Amino acid sequence: MYGVSRIDQPEKKNHGWYVRVTFKGKTEQKFFADKGHGGKQKALKAAQEHRDHLVTKLPPNRQEAAARKRATARKTARPGDIVVIEGLMGCSNLGGQSATIGHRQGEAAVIVDGSIRDPDASRELGFPVWCRGVTP
Repeated sequence: MYGVSRIDQPEKKNHGWYVRVTFKGKTEQKFFADKGHGGKQKALKAAQEHRDHLVTKLPPNRQEAAARKRATARKTARPGDIVVIEGLMGCSNLGGQSATIGHRQGEAAVIVDGSIRDPDASRELGFPVWCRGVTP
């Protein structure tokens, strides 16, 4: 799901949803702890509402791109598939957490027509990612 990632770190008793939206090198981010929001589903709802609020601040073309990224590519990918993302330059279309999810799901690789962030994360996994550029 675009801009929202699940964080579970039992050793740190850290469970919740992490929102991150980047535009023109500026990243807005916030963590929504399950405990502080009355449970996993309520924390997810709060995180999605925050993400949606951040997206409304983006220019219209970036809002459309964000909506496309919420599409079902990850839901329909099967083990061995190569996922292709129609992305944009200057914003993150794939990061380390998304690469980790793809790797766990058995995807063979990801090709991004746009920029990504955290390329070292996919390299450490041995998960192939091709892109047009890297954004902070």
